[in-house]
Amino acid sequence: LQNVNASKENLPDDVSTLLPSMQGIQAEESAYLDDDKVIYVSRPNDLNEKTSRRKVAEGVDYIFDQNATKMLLGRKMELNEQTGRRAELWILDISTGKEKKIADYVNEATLSPSGELIAVDDFDTGRIKLLSADGIFLKNIGTYGGLHLFSSDSKQFAYSKFSSSALNRDLPGDALGIATYNLETGKEVLVTNSSEDGQPVAFSTDGKKLYFFSVRTNDYPLWVVDLESRKVTQLLGNYDWRNFSPNKSVLISSNNKTMISTSDDGVGVLTFNDKGEAISSQLIQKGIDARWFKEDEIITYRAQGTKGKYWEFISVK
Repeated sequence: LQNVNASKENLPDDVSTLLPSMQGIQAEESAYLDDDKVIYVSRPNDLNEKTSRRKVAEGVDYIFDQNATKMLLGRKMELNEQTGRRAELWILDISTGKEKKIADYVNEATLSPSGELIAVDDFDTGRIKLLSADGIFLKNIGTYGGLHLFSSDSKQFAYSKFSSSALNRDLPGDALGIATYNLETGKEVLVTNSSEDGQPVAFSTDGKKLYFFSVRTNDYPLWVVDLESRKVTQLLGNYDWRNFSPNKSVLISSNNKTMISTSDDGVGVLTFNDKGEAISSQLIQKGIDARWFKEDEIITYRAQGTKGKYWEFISVK
């Protein structure tokens, strides 16, 4: 594995076949859509996954999020220019197969890393709703907001904050910046105050910094804010931001030097130097469900449109 070159080439087949038997390598459960059927894979590092996959749901249009025990499914999905993606929200207990509808049309839904909370973006009201793991409403987060993000320890929450409901977001000055919300104390803090700031991308691994997208300038739209000092810094460097599509599944390395995103265009890898400057970006190829296979060193993702060898492995060390 250490001999795989750093140009993000796929591991050769003779090396890939050894991976399932190696110890100490993360192998999370995963699921993917096959038409309208949700296929659950208990060992995604098993290249011959027929023995480890099973259908757990059908009639599904979208998978909002998942962990080892639960999945958030979207049904009756609608797409339009004004509201974007909207779908009924269902929660599935993977072990029992029991399903429960927990919301009518929502734009986005995310499981906290702890698996204890669900956050929902509701376009009709412009609110972010916090639900329990079984779908019971707990409270609204802030006033109006969207594009939410949990920290890795499930203690913080970041989102784009607005001054009015989603239905009126074309008003001048409606975007207020990016806010964080302490899920333990209930305290909300506006950590940036520019209407040009958009989607939170990732918390640093220690939870002290927040990366986000902004159009304050035409170039280099990735920025970072120190959550204690509120100092905002533009991440400069040699990178093409179009290779990086932020969403709730962005992965960040333990040293905060590598970010990995998955979009419709493929798997994007963005790397930084010791000064926090972006030094390279690559769009590898079409793929979904990127995750760490060996933390900070190897990612695995599901290749789209392939048969037989379902999972690809790439060195990002």
